[in-house]
Amino acid sequence: MPTTDVRVWDGSNWVSVSGPEGASVKDATADEYNVPNKEDGSLGDAVADVTAVEDADGDKTLNFNFGIPVGLPGGDGTSATVSVNSATTTTVDHTQDATVNVSDAAPSDPNDLKLDFGFQIPKGEPGTGIVIKGSVPNEAALPPAAAYPGDPGDLFIVEVNDNGDKGHGFVFNDDPKAWSDVGQIKGEDGSDGCDPNLTVGSVTTTEVECGTPATAGVQRNAGSTNCNPVFDFAFGIPAPSTVSIQAGVGVTDLCGDAESATASFTETSGDACNPSYKLDLQIPRVKVSKGDTQPSGSPCTGDWWIVTDA
Repeated sequence: MPTTDVRVWDGSNWVSVSGPEGASVKDATADEYNVPNKEDGSLGDAVADVTAVEDADGDKTLNFNFGIPVGLPGGDGTSATVSVNSATTTTVDHTQDATVNVSDAAPSDPNDLKLDFGFQIPKGEPGTGIVIKGSVPNEAALPPAAAYPGDPGDLFIVEVNDNGDKGHGFVFNDDPKAWSDVGQIKGEDGSDGCDPNLTVGSVTTTEVECGTPATAGVQRNAGSTNCNPVFDFAFGIPAPSTVSIQAGVGVTDLCGDAESATASFTETSGDACNPSYKLDLQIPRVKVSKGDTQPSGSPCTGDWWIVTDA
């Protein structure tokens, strides 16, 4: 608990030893001034004084005055050697300020300053990009600027402007809304052309699986030029089929429609890569009979009968 009073028993009463309440300090100010050195060159004496100003309520404002000696001149210092130790540059966002930070790379030697410089350089504020939106035949065909819903930097190529110039670009500006003629949109002049002399470089052939389509590839040779292009060709040739043949030979009489030989060649089994075929030949024959009796059956043109005695 805080102490609020101190009293002494005077034999019959307790008498407070605290005096009447004093005035309170309402405010304080401080001023200072330089005290010159003494005529003999020694340091001047420091001075401090205070005055109190009391207001109508009995509160006081204290005014302090301090005299500060200016100090004695120091001796000449040693000249320092200053050199640039390093300089680095960092790019920061365009919204930040440019800054330079300097530090001593050798702080242990105050007479040999090796300074490191660190520069922070803001990027340039992003500009408005140009976007080609299309072309129109004349200026009157441009979209109305006041109601154009696009973005600043949109560009239309006007085939013929009001002055009769061809291929001028018109860029949309937002403030104020208007189309600005930025001049003719033209690329750099191209180099003179030439009649190319086409030649064939390498031709390679590889065998692909039977039954798959043949392939053909072409690519420009690394040693070719625009005027002397050289092309390499690569072909994929399907493997040949394995063909088997089953021969069948028959003999017919030389008679009627069988007077001429006949042949047939039909696929009997296998697949596209391994087919099997049957060859049927029908060869006419001439019958030769011998004896004293007429040959039996129906003879055909060209048959022979050698008649003999019984």
